[in-house]
Amino acid sequence: MFLRNKDVSAVAIVGMACRFPDARNYQQYWRNLLDGRNSIKEITPDRWKVDHYYSANIEETNKSLSKWCGLIENIGQFDN
Repeated sequence: MFLRNKDVSAVAIVGMACRFPDARNYQQYWRNLLDGRNSIKEITPDRWKVDHYYSANIEETNKSLSKWCGLIENIGQFDN
């Protein structure tokens, strides 16, 4: 439904939940932004073996060109 300006009062945000790398909620995420925190890190060995999957050589097949990511801790406990 498209809301016109006169209908804006009919919308209410009653809650918010989110998870980001290095932040379990939006307050912590906002604090990370204000502090200039970089939450992108090198992929950890428990995720995948960097030596096996990564190559800086763009011509090498079946390899990733990146070994950096934003990880969410305890992803199995995330309630979507």
